Order: sequence, then C-alpha cells, then structure tokens
Amino acid sequence: MNYEDFYEDESASEETPAGEDFSAAPEGMRNEQHRRPLSPKAMKRRIRVLEKELQDLKEKCSGLEEELKELPSLKDKLSETEKKLAEAQEQRKYDLAEAENYRKRVLRERSELLRYSGEKVLKDLLDVVDNFERALEHAESASKESLLEGLVMIKNGLMKVLEKNEVKVMACLDEKFDPNVHEALTMCPAPGKEDGTVLAVSQQGYLFKDHLLRPAKVVVVKNPEEKPAADEETKGE
Repeated sequence: MNYEDFYEDESASEETPAGEDFSAAPEGMRNEQHRRPLSPKAMKRRIRVLEKELQDLKEKCSGLEEELKELPSLKDKLSETEKKLAEAQEQRKYDLAEAENYRKRVLRERSELLRYSGEKVLKDLLDVVDNFERALEHAESASKESLLEGLVMIKNGLMKVLEKNEVKVMACLDEKFDPNVHEALTMCPAPGKEDGTVLAVSQQGYLFKDHLLRPAKVVVVKNPEEKPAADEETKGE
C-alpha cells in the first residue's frame, strides 16, 4: 500500500522557510517537509486500510497457528514412517540374505545328489555280487544242475534290482522294427512272418523309465519278392 496517496504535495503552494536549507537533508526528510498533515477524511481512509491489513494478518496468523498445532502430529507421523522404512530395509536385507543362503544350499544339495546319484543302485547290486561270490566258492563241488540253478537265481536277483530302479527290458520279438529303439544286425527271410518284424534278439534293449537306456540289437525279417505267375508261364514256353 502506497501511503503517499494520502498526502497532498504542497511544493507548488508553499516555499521553503528562510534560513532553512533542506538540500543536505536525507531524501525522506526533504519529502516530509513538502507534505501537508493528513486531513480527517484521508486519515479515516488510512485507518480503514490499516484495519484491513491487520485483519488479513490475523487470518494468516490464525492459519499458521492451526498448522503449528498439527506440526507435532506430522513430526510423529514422519518419525513413524522413517521407522517403518528402516524396518522394511532391514527385512529386505534379511530376505535377500536368506534367499542367497537357500540358493547356495540348493546348489550344494544338487551337486551332492548328482555326485552320489548311483549310490542306491550300487548298494542293491552288492547283494548280487555277494551271490556271485557264493556261487564261485561252491562252483567246483557243485553239480551242473545246482550251478545252473544258482546262476538263474543270481540273474533273477539282478533283474529285480533293475526293476526296482525302473529299468525294464524292451519287448522286441515279433514287434515291428523301430529304428528309434532297435539296431538291425542283419535281415533274413522267414516264411509266414511279415517283412520288417523282429525275428530274433541278439542283445536285449533296456528302458530307464521312459528313456532309452540301450537299443536292442535284432534280426529283421526280409522275405524275397515273389515273381508273378505270368513270368513263370513264359519261362515254361
């Protein structure tokens, strides 16, 4: 608010009193010497303006007081938020460390599992080895029938070990030749059998679960082509 509007400039109507030099006086003082006293009307206007400004200041102060009242609560909320953030960061560090430990533990267990994966099978095979040793100890004194019976028992024990570990013999005889699981050693005729079927098995094939462990070596049927009857008659003529 420019209060100079409430004053009237008297520089044009009044002269500077004799003997008084205002040239060296401060600018504010020189200006005040040229202002007339406020008139009652101007004074009222000025009072109204000041009252309005005072009211505005009171309203602003009132708003500040309300904000100051809320300040402790905001400080508490900020402190609580900072505490929760610190706890969340600590929990995150703990979770990351726990995840890393779990990853290392899984890798270690997996490595040990791969390293000793055949241990169970080998333990089962030890019983078969024990039976072989017993058979060899009594081989010289045992009869042929007794020795053969012992060998059959050892083979059956070995097959049980394989079955227990999900290893099974493939059924090949009289089956259609399949290059994915069969290896053809030779082909030979077999009247009455269809071409491409397995006639004999030279070496058994095995499956481990659904995976081919070893293909079977087989003999496959291949009959000679029959000549047409018309060709025979022509030769006879």
